[in-house]
Amino acid sequence: MNEQEFLKFYESNYNIAVGYVYKRVVRWEDVQDIISESFLALWESRKNLTKDNIKNYLYGIIKNKIADYLRNKYKIELNSYSFTDYEDTLEAPKVTKSTIDYTALVLELSKDLKQREADLIRMKYVEKMSFREIAEVLGITINNTKVLHNRTIKKLKKLWEKNL
Repeated sequence: MNEQEFLKFYESNYNIAVGYVYKRVVRWEDVQDIISESFLALWESRKNLTKDNIKNYLYGIIKNKIADYLRNKYKIELNSYSFTDYEDTLEAPKVTKSTIDYTALVLELSKDLKQREADLIRMKYVEKMSFREIAEVLGITINNTKVLHNRTIKKLKKLWEKNL
């Protein structure tokens, strides 16, 4: 793909890609970053692509960039908790449901899942997509999506117990 073809592809797919990312990432600056990084990655790998698979490849890049963004957004900063602040007291700080970001924990655990399983969890619980929508994105049936979901939840439960 030469520069002219790439520019034409960019112009015809930019707005669609922005809409796709904006539905999942609300901050405009982050949307712009993801889009520019995605098109840059596409440009860098253009020699390996054909006109038939370029659009799918772009959306694969975008999905991965969104997943990376969400992982970083919900990452727990353990360094922000200073244990030395509590060494003079007998009581440890109280941990309540409001102080734990379960979404962040699940996204952190999803790093140990296969990419497809992590995508499913992200789409279902972060992006609030239906099984039908997830099935369309993954290219599988709704029933297969539900089976994959149940197996992934079981795997996450094991990972959760292992990491507690």
